[in-house]
Amino acid sequence: MMPDFFAYCWRTGLIEFGSVLPDGALEITSASQHDRVTVIDRVAVRARHGWDNSLLVPGVPEATSDAEAFAAFQKWRSWGDVSGRIEWQVSDTPNCGVGNT
Repeated sequence: MMPDFFAYCWRTGLIEFGSVLPDGALEITSASQHDRVTVIDRVAVRARHGWDNSLLVPGVPEATSDAEAFAAFQKWRSWGDVSGRIEWQVSDTPNCGVGNT
């Protein structure tokens, strides 16, 4: 089954969820719509919570370069890896400018 629910983040570190992986976003994980609550819960518990209730990847907002931001993303992503029904997926090569500097 093809995933139809995604957790992803932007260069700002902001984590969002949706049925499409937008261009320029880094995929954190994907699953079926049926498992969306599990995905949100697993990502939220590992994310930094902003003052406005936003979810952030730690270290990414503070990064001074795209390479530093991508390294922070990868570190958090590997730390947040969990076993279970939701399989975390991420490419070594991002689909945006992050990590290409």
